[in-house]
Amino acid sequence: MRKRFVHFIQAIFVAIIFLVIGGTAANADSANLTDGSYTVPITLLKSGSS
Repeated sequence: MRKRFVHFIQAIFVAIIFLVIGGTAANADSANLTDGSYTVPITLLKSGSS
């Protein structure tokens, strides 16, 4: 029971972090963008590989 509660609190904490950081960045950047196509560079990492 305690383990489930800890996981629940962790999930809430992560959700709040994403809302604060992600919401602020998305609102600030989207105000300056016009309609169109954009390219976003990403890097995908797989555990246990280089």
